[in-house]
Amino acid sequence: MIGRREELDILVDMVRSAGAAAQSVVFVTGEAGIGKTTLLKAVQKECENLQVVFASAECSTPVAGHDIGEVEALKPWADIIDSLARDNSAEKKKRKFDIGKFMVDTAPAWVTMIPVLGPSVGAALDILGAGYNQVYMNKMMAREQSSGAANQQQIFQQYINLLLKLSDSTPLVIILDDFHWADTSSCNLLFAAARQLQGKPITFLIAYRPDDAGSSRGGEGHPLLHIKTEFERYDLCRDVQIPKFTASNLDALLHRRYPNYQNNDKFEEWLAHVGGGNALFITEFLNTLEEDGYINRETGIFSDEYKNVKVPASAYAVVSERIRRLNEDNRELLRYASVEGETFTANILSKTTEIPQLKILQKLRLLEETHRVLKSLGKQILYSKESTAYQFSHTLLHRAMYETLGEEERELLHEAILDVLKNEWSDALESGTNLAGISARIAVHANIAKDHIFAAEVLLKGAESSWREYAESEALQKISLALQSLENVKKIDFKTNALRGELYFLKAEIHRHRARYAEALEEFLKAGNIFKEISLEELFLKTQLGMSGVYWLQSEFLKAEEIAREVLLKASEKGFLKEKSMALNLLGNVALRSGEYDVAFKNYDEVLKIQQELSDHYGEAMALSNLGVTYIQQDRFEMGLEYYEKALKILQQENYRQAQATLLNNIANVYSKQNEFLKARPYYEQSLDICRISGDRFGEAAFLNNIGSTFLYMNEPLQALEHYEASLRIKQEIGDKRGETETLMNIGQAYYELQKFTEAGTYLHQSISISNEIGYAAGKSRAEALLKEIREHA
Repeated sequence: MIGRREELDILVDMVRSAGAAAQSVVFVTGEAGIGKTTLLKAVQKECENLQVVFASAECSTPVAGHDIGEVEALKPWADIIDSLARDNSAEKKKRKFDIGKFMVDTAPAWVTMIPVLGPSVGAALDILGAGYNQVYMNKMMAREQSSGAANQQQIFQQYINLLLKLSDSTPLVIILDDFHWADTSSCNLLFAAARQLQGKPITFLIAYRPDDAGSSRGGEGHPLLHIKTEFERYDLCRDVQIPKFTASNLDALLHRRYPNYQNNDKFEEWLAHVGGGNALFITEFLNTLEEDGYINRETGIFSDEYKNVKVPASAYAVVSERIRRLNEDNRELLRYASVEGETFTANILSKTTEIPQLKILQKLRLLEETHRVLKSLGKQILYSKESTAYQFSHTLLHRAMYETLGEEERELLHEAILDVLKNEWSDALESGTNLAGISARIAVHANIAKDHIFAAEVLLKGAESSWREYAESEALQKISLALQSLENVKKIDFKTNALRGELYFLKAEIHRHRARYAEALEEFLKAGNIFKEISLEELFLKTQLGMSGVYWLQSEFLKAEEIAREVLLKASEKGFLKEKSMALNLLGNVALRSGEYDVAFKNYDEVLKIQQELSDHYGEAMALSNLGVTYIQQDRFEMGLEYYEKALKILQQENYRQAQATLLNNIANVYSKQNEFLKARPYYEQSLDICRISGDRFGEAAFLNNIGSTFLYMNEPLQALEHYEASLRIKQEIGDKRGETETLMNIGQAYYELQKFTEAGTYLHQSISISNEIGYAAGKSRAEALLKEIREHA
């Protein structure tokens, strides 16, 4: 590894010491063409004999100058799993590295996010193989089609759980290249994973270009820079900067390149000067000098005057010169390829050039082997189906190729690619695969081809897909891009307005979920006005229900009720059953809050009948649950539990896991209210299991605390302490200060029951201290009362 031995040794040492070193993240930085990717490959080669599994991914490079990686939520991390699933290394086989089973056990929400697995259970099982019980796998994977997580933190936690499980089998090295193109969610996942997995045998190697990161996001800087600052604050990372070539590096390169090279100080000084220490410039310039006959390919002897050599002004210029030397057929082929992007596929290139795919593969192989202008990435899923992917050997090479095309040529080629991709999009919609990633790529081609409505359509679907993964930043960015696309539509028609309304509606839903209520109301109003204007009455009623829901969340109950009654009236007239059901449900909530139990029951019962008519099993279960609540609030526990159990049975049959956890907890709480702790505990434990699988650490901590309380009430304080302490650890890790005060108080109570008054006092004082810090008066009061009782009995 010429000129990089010191950096290579540092990285190899970091891999060897994974888990022992405090710093688990290594940033590999340097300018374009400096050799970051080459260095990372050298690390893998150097560690071939170590018991380590590598997984690598490159962030998506721009398409036609558009940063698509910015809106491809979590794609680098999905590609890491893809890399592990495809890995056939001896180390993986030796350790029975079963990525498929690990995923369904620890990261079920990711099953449908990984193209190599896909949303189809059957297809996934074909790939995963028969190394374990197929019935079990079918059951587990089918369960996760319906509900994977309730927020992005759970999606992150599932991934962290997966890495933790994998690292129990073998040390892991995660390589993320070109991270200056990564999306915000991917940066946040890196931060969460590195902090939580500190001390585990996992190393993250993150390569990026500082200049590009600094100028990213309209000059605001890439989110990577913020998390790097936080890593440095906690001493979790190390920065390995790749230096420019020195004179000694250049001498070593020449000796390796030319078998009979004799030192020529003057030549080396000249080459170092014109190359500016850039490895890409120097190697490409040497290729040019050889082709022009200035350098002997065996001896490396320079045979002319330096002043006679035309020196390119930059790395871009030397790359352009290399392109000029290709024959016309090869140049034309690469021009076509450049339009798809820096990364392109044999399938799309074959269809746009009308050259058989086998012939395309042969041509690309020769270009890779002979001219070294591109590299094969193997089979990948960039769209809906797998195809052999290629990447230009350097971003400058791609840029030079793309810029040789005239504006009209580009538009025509983007249009040709779009025609092919429309079929890919139809397949993706049908399978539900990779919509978030495909939409960003297709929208670029559609906008350049002036098909702005189609661009907005795919971006809307992509935004919906991103939001299903709770990738807020990426979903909102896609919505913004879609609205910009519609601004370019010259003739505003029904379809354009309907799309704009749907985009505003999705934006409102995101704001509502994130408790930005003023923004949510504003977007619901925009959407509602559009739907009303173009007579989409059902969608208009949905916006009204959205506004009613926001008012309810803001405790403006009269406004919420008023709108819900208007919706109920109109939905009943038009026969819109879903909207009628939603309005009745909200009015049931209003009645329940007011203690009008008969009214609430009547509304919920009508909701139940509608959901049964619609065959909406989830809605049916929620209606049954609400009917149960009306009885529970009247202390009619037996009837309430009867409805809860009916609802639970449906949720279990239909695999709605998150809702199951909530309902199981509610059932347990009812038994606890009646002091039937033996009955309560198994329900809490089932909730706990679901939370662990889904990555819901907040729920996990809450249910551990609840289980601890059942042990305490049953005079088993040691068992209670075990659960309380596990709950406390999680609450401290996730920063749940209020929950921390409650559990500290419970630990104090457990020690009190054990007559360990000193320990009890210590925990109660900690609870009081945190209550003071966060202004939690009720918690402080309860802890002080218990502390007073302990002092009286001590």
